[in-house]
Amino acid sequence: MMTFLLTGSLLMVSCGFVIESVSYKDPEFFDTEYKKLCVSANVDDAFFIKRMEDEVSGVMSSAGIYTTQASNLLPPTRDWDDKKVQQALSDKGFDGYLIISVKDKYIVSNVIPGSKTIEKKGSKEATESKPDESKGGKRVEKGDSLIKKTKETSKEVTIIQETPARIENYDYAFLEAKLIDVRTAKTAWIQNIRAGENRGFQMKDIRSKQFMNDYGKAILKDLAKDRLIRVNLSNK
Repeated sequence: MMTFLLTGSLLMVSCGFVIESVSYKDPEFFDTEYKKLCVSANVDDAFFIKRMEDEVSGVMSSAGIYTTQASNLLPPTRDWDDKKVQQALSDKGFDGYLIISVKDKYIVSNVIPGSKTIEKKGSKEATESKPDESKGGKRVEKGDSLIKKTKETSKEVTIIQETPARIENYDYAFLEAKLIDVRTAKTAWIQNIRAGENRGFQMKDIRSKQFMNDYGKAILKDLAKDRLIRVNLSNK
């Protein structure tokens, strides 16, 4: 039975999330140090792929690790199987192939209760003007004084506004990063992340540029902690 070296870490993300990670390093690669990585996002959306690969490879490159995006090195205009990928990476001098995948998607439903608002409004009415009785009730001529009598009538109007209950669904998922050793085509390292106890991240957050950048930092820290890359983390 193969034994893995298990490590874990906790990273506070700038957008308010907490990333909990756990990583597994295969002992076969205990002394292996990777210097040239290709980052691949194994997801089903072209825009998602590009953004994830750009952000994660950008974090790696800024830390001094030579990194490129798989969508550039392995163009989607061609058909790729594992052997072709391995050969292409080897020919370009890459020693590590970092694959990021969205795992275990699930839906959380939230019931928003309906509401009922009742509003009552009243109004006033002004009625006619009558001749001054001191004039004997004669027909009103121009210039005669008038007495304006205002009668208040109360009209109460009830306005009812109802909002029906509704269900809002939110997509959640976990993320997995896997480092493949190009020379042997074996899995050298795996990292899984979550937001908390049995809790993934909302897909709308995973798709955000900020989250991907922070996720790249979590991968970088665990790879360095597991001594698979050499990088100075003091400012990361």
